[in-house]
Amino acid sequence: MTHFHAPLPATADAIVVGGGIAGLVAARDLAASGRTVQVLEARPRLGGRTEYRTFPGTTRKVELGGTWVSSRNHPLVMDEVNRYGLSLVSEAEASFRWALTGAPFTPAFPIEGDDLYELERAWVDIAMASRRIDPTVRRDVQGGLEDLDVSLAQWVSQLKLPHPVEEFIFMMASLGMGADESEWSALDAFSLLAGMGNSPYGWLAVASQKFADGTASLVDGLAATESVVIHLDTPVHKIESFVDSVEVQTSRGSMRASDVVFATPVNTWHDVDFGPTLFGAKRALAEQGHQGRMVKFWILVDDAPDGFFGLGRGTDLLCLNTQYRVPEGVIMVAFASPPSTFRPVDRTAVATALRQVLPEATLIDYVAHDWKEDPWSQGSWIGYPPGYLSASASEISAPVGRIAFANADLATTWIGWIEGALESGRAAARSIMEARA
Repeated sequence: MTHFHAPLPATADAIVVGGGIAGLVAARDLAASGRTVQVLEARPRLGGRTEYRTFPGTTRKVELGGTWVSSRNHPLVMDEVNRYGLSLVSEAEASFRWALTGAPFTPAFPIEGDDLYELERAWVDIAMASRRIDPTVRRDVQGGLEDLDVSLAQWVSQLKLPHPVEEFIFMMASLGMGADESEWSALDAFSLLAGMGNSPYGWLAVASQKFADGTASLVDGLAATESVVIHLDTPVHKIESFVDSVEVQTSRGSMRASDVVFATPVNTWHDVDFGPTLFGAKRALAEQGHQGRMVKFWILVDDAPDGFFGLGRGTDLLCLNTQYRVPEGVIMVAFASPPSTFRPVDRTAVATALRQVLPEATLIDYVAHDWKEDPWSQGSWIGYPPGYLSASASEISAPVGRIAFANADLATTWIGWIEGALESGRAAARSIMEARA
């Protein structure tokens, strides 16, 4: 494995566009089949929508992107943990505070009285909907799921729930996707729930573990593959297909290969000139994009309770959770999701958002990365718009000629998760190997 800024070679057996987890696992698997592989990454680093960075003024590293895995639910992650000798750590038990419709955060559960029965009814209906889904089969192949492939807001509206219960469900749903409930397909949400064993509790419990040495430990393991050469700062702007090869044009020159794995997020596809052009559902999704715009950032405060976990709806922040005690204070992870429009643009905005959830804490510092404004992601993880998964999931993920597509957005089971990136990258490499067998 080499990280290069030298001129690109004229040819390779395979080219992987994108050095995120999906691209790196595809490169590794292709190299294991005897191919020479060139990885082209636009960023000056590997990892895609993961980034393990030191919090300013401390020695503690934090995850600005994808983080959580589950040894119970993510077998491909565990394959890599065992392969590279990685370690996982579990989240501490949490003490919750809640807020709905902008009310102050309190330890009291926000649903009470007869509304508790209505919440129970909703959980049963949601669990039953998820039981209709086989998470190992693409939704369009499974068939019969069109009634679920509507916006989450539309699907929930048919339950005729009291307003507080509806708001609570939307708050919980926002943890799975940084999009407004009117923009996100209920089928996507229920697909994730099916992967969690059809358990509404699993919606919280599945985000239970993380890499002890950060996602960088997985990325480093995947990248340390012989016969894989990695080129950083090498954005691709055109991919042209021929009968027996594919030409990839970059900011630093062109290459040809027998096969290409295109492993960049769906929201960036429109920036690459494909020849022949993408068509059908691929083109439609590339042009529409998805509305995943979860905001994740980290704050250092003077003090905070251990295990604090605040969840809010109608507030700037969706979630605020204690993570690490360091000599400088307490580091907490924060999330904001539509319908909140909050972004950590400056210290004043962050301090104001913090006071809404934990007024007794004082902000010391914060660090953030704007994935929506990042040109190489243009959003957080995918939240499928209504109408795609039940009609076109297979078409969106399928190879086009000698180009295989891979990223967490295209996974069958764990759409948008690290597990999904591994699934998609391995599938892309396998499709190339089977086609050339």
